[in-house]
Amino acid sequence: GAPSFPPGAFRPDSAFGAAFAGAREKPQHLRRHGRSGCPFRRPGPRDETSEELPAVPEEVLSLDARGRAVAALHRNLAFVGYLPAQGWCGGAPRFSERTAEAVAAFQRDHNVTPVEAGVFDADTRHSLVSKVEAVKQQRAAETKQRQVQTEAREAEA
Repeated sequence: GAPSFPPGAFRPDSAFGAAFAGAREKPQHLRRHGRSGCPFRRPGPRDETSEELPAVPEEVLSLDARGRAVAALHRNLAFVGYLPAQGWCGGAPRFSERTAEAVAAFQRDHNVTPVEAGVFDADTRHSLVSKVEAVKQQRAAETKQRQVQTEAREAEA
């Protein structure tokens, strides 16, 4: 049968109870993001390869939009440095105030005149596609340069 424990063994002020209470506590990540953890964790910008990066969405997106297009927008904005690469936790990807601020900053920095600031529209999409391609090319060139340097060091040794 089930093991028997003395009355009060699991009280938090008992030695066993304190250890048991700590073991039952949710890990910090789960306390913060709920039972399922963070379903939208993203790789960091240096870990992201062009094959893993989703296409820039074609839809017009604005506050409170949700779904795969918003997730793709988040990934691309993170790839070019306008959102943190850690990800967005707590349910389905949502076009939040934070996303609108990132889109507005991108629009400002790339001289895009949107219909409405912070709304991801066709002009913003065109600029983001160009920026993503430029960053991919830059990273590929940096990778190639590191490979050449590594090969040169190995040849000297």
